[in-house]
Amino acid sequence: MDIDFLLKKLEDYKSRVISDAILFNQIPTPSYHEELRSEFIVNRLREFGISKIDVDQAGNVIVKFPGDIAREEAVLLFTHLDNYNYSPEQRIVTVDTKRAYGMGIGDNSLGVSSLLVLAEFFNKYSVSFKHNVILLFTAGSRPEKDFPGIKFFLQNLDFKITYAIEINGVSVNKIGHKAVGKYQYQVTLKTKGGNAWKNSDQSSAIEYLSRLNARLHYIGWPPYPKTRINVFRLYGRSEPNTLISEAIMDLEIMSEDDEFLEFAKKIFFGTINKSFDSLHADINIRQISFIPPGEIPKYHFLVKTALDIHEKLGIKSELDLIKDESSILLSYGIPVISLGITTGERSLLDTEYVDLEPINNGLKQIFMVIAETMKHLD
Repeated sequence: MDIDFLLKKLEDYKSRVISDAILFNQIPTPSYHEELRSEFIVNRLREFGISKIDVDQAGNVIVKFPGDIAREEAVLLFTHLDNYNYSPEQRIVTVDTKRAYGMGIGDNSLGVSSLLVLAEFFNKYSVSFKHNVILLFTAGSRPEKDFPGIKFFLQNLDFKITYAIEINGVSVNKIGHKAVGKYQYQVTLKTKGGNAWKNSDQSSAIEYLSRLNARLHYIGWPPYPKTRINVFRLYGRSEPNTLISEAIMDLEIMSEDDEFLEFAKKIFFGTINKSFDSLHADINIRQISFIPPGEIPKYHFLVKTALDIHEKLGIKSELDLIKDESSILLSYGIPVISLGITTGERSLLDTEYVDLEPINNGLKQIFMVIAETMKHLD
């Protein structure tokens, strides 16, 4: 296999990455109903001449490129196919000479289009590695149902994943290798409610949870191992002059260390008990998801390989955290790193954008890391 020739040919696919990302970004994605997006991916793969495509019960799309050696081992490339369910107007992507702008373009339409392009490229040029390469587009990647897509895939494997690479739209200058341990909870508080004027001596459910939020915020945590509690959503429905009778708080307990993670969990429950012991209210605490802390070391060959390739390509990179789905793979004992395709800003605002110029290097690094990984497996 002529690596230099293939890397040169890969440069021709930059515009395809952008155009497929724009098309993909227009497809609505209500949570856990990503059928239209899966259908788009399957249709594109068929247009590339790829016929062996699996869509499992969780909605994951899977393509296998067999290796030259008949072994039940594989390198996994994966990216998530869902994002937040933005409105049609928010999903519109605009492009100028340097950037593409639009909510969802960086997280994760560009990641999906990049994996599609790699599938087309492997097929067109009959790229064959010594070992199997699996391309996976995961559905259900949000934590609300504890990552059903990636977990279903891992629990139903008929081959061994030796190494894995997650493809992200942005952060080409970061190599993810470390998972922060995380509990995610939803706290629901129900109180009597009532008229805000007549019952001025009482507080609403959302006021009580706001006080809990303040208490959690001011808990002092040691700088190492880094640990914290983050409240990321607090909401309740009501109308003027009414004490909200039901409110919901979504939060996550995070730590680099498993013992500190469990300690922070105890502090959280203790704070709730102290805050609401004397309150005549109904409180429900539901665990949404759990991810144990973990990492592959900085000296692991997968990390070192990515760093070396970034240096060859002139990418100034740093080590960083991996996303939740990669953390799940780590918890299954699978070495995994995450790599981005370009630079940009990933946000829930209309300021989200991706830079166009680094995309070629983003694609090249993925191909080069796979090639070097295959040498290590020999």
